[in-house]
Amino acid sequence: MLVTISGLGTTSDADVGVHNMGTGKEIGKKIDGSKHHFDWDANAIVQTICANLEDDPCQPVVIIGHSLGGDTADEVSEALDKKDICVDLLIQIESVGNEDDTKPDNVEQGVNIFSVGADIPAGEEWVDGSINIGISGSPFPAHSSIDDEDDPGKATPSGQPWDNMSTWEVVAHFVSKLPKKPCNCKDKKSKISMHDAAPIMKAVGHAMGEGKEGASLVEIHKATELKSRVILPQLSKLVKARVLEVAEDENNIPIFRTTEMIKALSDESPITEPNEVEIEVED
Repeated sequence: MLVTISGLGTTSDADVGVHNMGTGKEIGKKIDGSKHHFDWDANAIVQTICANLEDDPCQPVVIIGHSLGGDTADEVSEALDKKDICVDLLIQIESVGNEDDTKPDNVEQGVNIFSVGADIPAGEEWVDGSINIGISGSPFPAHSSIDDEDDPGKATPSGQPWDNMSTWEVVAHFVSKLPKKPCNCKDKKSKISMHDAAPIMKAVGHAMGEGKEGASLVEIHKATELKSRVILPQLSKLVKARVLEVAEDENNIPIFRTTEMIKALSDESPITEPNEVEIEVED
């Protein structure tokens, strides 16, 4: 989702400011669920982002703020950090405020855009951890108009791909570089308790203790007296966790046997007395 936060003097009816997507229409095509804010209520913005992520965690989180909105964008990012939510891209444009000069730890990519030679007020010229890009031109870009689509200012040449781009072109450039897998889109994992899997592990351990290479599904059924609907999901998770591996006996019948990983779970008879250890397994 894309969140834009306006600066002082813009309203929901104005056709100026960071919420005027202009070139940003192309940005909007890349990011669904765009939300625009015309105040600096960080808590409300955080709630909006959290609600969107509940519906779809595998979407990028992009926050763009101009002037006081840039300071709020930084504040929102820090609040999301406390909720273990990361921000794929934070762009501060002429950010004005307190303690907005360091990229929050949960921000994957930070960009700070500031005017070169503009009158007061002027935004932060340096944000630690972010890419800092000066916008200059003749006449000098004004603090209030630097985020307009038609502002004539261009990025000061510095040997970078964004040289001579306008503010909105810089924004579009970094949005186009968003990773295919957003930072909040983590692999789903479940947990399996070795205690819960103890009957299966004991059955496999018993078979191997008798010199067999492993235990067949029939042998596991017989030894545990568990139903297939219980055994099969457990076996699947144990194999995914690499605690068990699947092989074949001389008759090409699948058998399950322990792996080296089980030995690391306990120093005392790990096969017959599994520890109450929870292992994360990718679903």
